[in-house]
Amino acid sequence: MRKKILKVMLLLTAGTVIVFLPIAWWLCGLIYGGGEGISSLPPSALWVIIGAAAVVFAVTAAVSVKLSESLIRPINELVSRFDPDKGFEAADNPYEELEPIVRNAQVLMKRISKNVEKLRKEKDKITLITDNMVEGMILLDSDNTVISVNRSALRLLNPDFDPHSHGKLQLLTSDPRIISLVEGIGSDNSARGLIEIDSRLYRTFVNRSAFGSEYGIIIIMADVTESMKSEQIRREFSANVSHELKTPLTTIKGFGEMMDNGIITGPEEIKKYGGTIYREAQRLLFLINDIIRLSEIEDHENADHERIDILRLAHDAEEILQDKADSHNVGIFVDGESVVIEGNQSYMTELLVNLIDNAVKYNNEGGSVWVNIGKSGRNALITVRDNGIGIAEKDRERVFERFYRVDKSRSKQTGGTGLGLSIVKHIVAYHGGGISIRSQLGKGTEITVSVPIAE
Repeated sequence: MRKKILKVMLLLTAGTVIVFLPIAWWLCGLIYGGGEGISSLPPSALWVIIGAAAVVFAVTAAVSVKLSESLIRPINELVSRFDPDKGFEAADNPYEELEPIVRNAQVLMKRISKNVEKLRKEKDKITLITDNMVEGMILLDSDNTVISVNRSALRLLNPDFDPHSHGKLQLLTSDPRIISLVEGIGSDNSARGLIEIDSRLYRTFVNRSAFGSEYGIIIIMADVTESMKSEQIRREFSANVSHELKTPLTTIKGFGEMMDNGIITGPEEIKKYGGTIYREAQRLLFLINDIIRLSEIEDHENADHERIDILRLAHDAEEILQDKADSHNVGIFVDGESVVIEGNQSYMTELLVNLIDNAVKYNNEGGSVWVNIGKSGRNALITVRDNGIGIAEKDRERVFERFYRVDKSRSKQTGGTGLGLSIVKHIVAYHGGGISIRSQLGKGTEITVSVPIAE
């Protein structure tokens, strides 16, 4: 606007000078030419007139510039008060002709300020949600420029990347698997894959969304390591259960079929094979009970809490297993101090019975089992030690796996299901404790369980 006003004023100045020149020239001829007109003037008079015109033009131009500035300055000050963040600051209006515009501007700026504030709140809300997502999220434009990236994605891919730098995807990550997923988006505008980063598995989803003539890409990376492990455990558990159930059922079915067909008829044979069927059925029942029990512990069913004296439970477990220990010629010795924890009595009894039972089953003739109850800081310590066959180093960390047996032939003879220590591990985890094992092949095993003491 200022340029237009200045242009108009300069044109008026130039017009004034153009009109001034012939008039000045005529007046000079009339006054100084003695009535003879312009032709009688000396040539030097022409330069005087032109000089005077130049002075007039310069003065008029300077005045025009100053005048245009004085006209525009109040309008510029009025415009400078338009701030989307603060609204329109009302002040004295220098020109009453602009009053309707000012009033409309105030209304519009209030609306704009409200909308800006609403958008800011929405942006903060979205940022709060995305930054606290467990999943990594990346937003790209059509040129693979990173528009937005949340904290989880930064921690996973590149903590040094500046999310406000609008750098390319290759600056955020050089992982070829992620880049190939982005570049390999199919006709359905999506791609997915399983990517391993730092021994963790991430299910990665890439989707392209169009808006107008442009499009954007969103990448979501979800950590599925635990779910994949759980799925693997479920598959292995199903396979192991099927195998463990199939073996006794096959034995029972085979001997039952022989009896049904009259192959086994003598009293001694019936007694022998009937005893085998009974033992296999009992083993099958033990297995089913252990599976049910393990499932209950995992789901925390029937888990009422109460104050428990661990030393008293250890003596109860000793009485439960005394006959079995006598039959194996193994001695059980319980000592220690009275320690009280908060937990489920049934679970803790089962824990002690399983640990002592294993120490008896995998012991030598004339061996011993020592059970000690004590304290360490704010934890109760349960130590079960034997001088039995021991565990090889390669098997030591696997004994807590479901259906894992160090000595399969001995487990079959003693009726073991391979779930005892797995149940123990789940009970310890349920009570917020820890478990450790020390063993030497041929010399014995020591298992220590720590559980928080009751307040």
